[in-house]
Amino acid sequence: MRAGIRAAIAKLEEYRNLLEDSSAYLFAMILDPSHKTLWMKKNLQSHQVDSCVAALKQCFDDQYSHLEVSSIPEASTEIPED
Repeated sequence: MRAGIRAAIAKLEEYRNLLEDSSAYLFAMILDPSHKTLWMKKNLQSHQVDSCVAALKQCFDDQYSHLEVSSIPEASTEIPED
């Protein structure tokens, strides 16, 4: 039983190290509406959460700030006649 628990803890630590090595995992978590930053706030230090959120914002600014945003036409509230 102890060997199984040790193996499980080792696997969890492996996944946590992956989170720290690649921001893609954390970005995916933040963008998932069911997670956002809740898991990070429970399991990481506050400066790590702040750093990750800032990195995500910077990534979006770098990738998308040059794009022109077009306005979305408002949806009509009228019921079409057949």
